[in-house]
Amino acid sequence: MRRILGLTPIWLYLGACDGLLGDPCTDYVDYVCECHADDPSYDCETIRLAHENHDVEQYEDCQFALEEVQVKDSETGFVCATGDTGGDTSPSDTGA
Repeated sequence: MRRILGLTPIWLYLGACDGLLGDPCTDYVDYVCECHADDPSYDCETIRLAHENHDVEQYEDCQFALEEVQVKDSETGFVCATGDTGGDTSPSDTGA
């Protein structure tokens, strides 16, 4: 039994904890759709459809894509000020 558990791919364990770990694919889609809605280089609907039925195996790709967009935004000085956009902890202007 121990041998079987040792051979089980880690993504099976991660899939069971999906709600606890977060979802980088949803974070990526949300970030692009909320922060780049008016940017013609990002097609929100195409990205949403491409990630509609994602699974745990795609999480690494989604995390990379999210980080890539956020780094590009940071380098260009773009700041997204809408909702939860993938765990970005930068301070937002709340008027306080």
